[in-house]
Amino acid sequence: SGKIAQELDYVNHHVRTKLDEIKRRELERLRELANREFELSNDIDRNHLKVPQHLDHGNEHTFEIEDLRKLIQKTSDDLAEADRKRRGEFKEYEMQKEFEREAQKKVMNEESRKKFDAEMKEKEEKHKQHEKVHHPGNKAQLEEVWEKQDHMDKDDFNPKTFFSIHDIDSNGFWDEAEVKALFVKELDKVYQSNLPEDDMRERAEEMERMREHYFQVCFYIQF
Repeated sequence: SGKIAQELDYVNHHVRTKLDEIKRRELERLRELANREFELSNDIDRNHLKVPQHLDHGNEHTFEIEDLRKLIQKTSDDLAEADRKRRGEFKEYEMQKEFEREAQKKVMNEESRKKFDAEMKEKEEKHKQHEKVHHPGNKAQLEEVWEKQDHMDKDDFNPKTFFSIHDIDSNGFWDEAEVKALFVKELDKVYQSNLPEDDMRERAEEMERMREHYFQVCFYIQF
């Protein structure tokens, strides 16, 4: 929602000064883009050019709360759009895979089709035979990472220590890459690259689904 932008009032003066200068440079860049668009299209109304709205154009000189709110919202929208695009591409991949299977079957005789279907069913059953998969981000899943990935004593699990271990850049937050690293062991239970029944593209999509779910439940973690 961008509500956290209110905290801008509490940052150091030198940070605000830098943000003011960055904003002035960015607005100048946007003006140049608008001019190029106008020059390339003679019939464009200069007053209605499509200029990116990730900054407050009404104030050109200082970086304020409204600027930070707009940046947060634009970034959130861009990330959400990237996820929508990824989900759409994966759906197309699944449809194409199914289409290719049906195309294979069309040129087979009845006996070959039965054999093909039996093989596909066998692969599906093999794929389902794996260790229990924990819900992403729940206590059991994190404790398993602590024990099997971090090689720590399972009885000594400590949330703050666990967070620090996986805060790779030590900035006090878990970013998307750091969170996804927590799910590797879970996905290893279900997908192996050397097994024909396991689809690695599907594994990658499942990783992103876990990441999406995690950040929907817990937008960020800070200790």
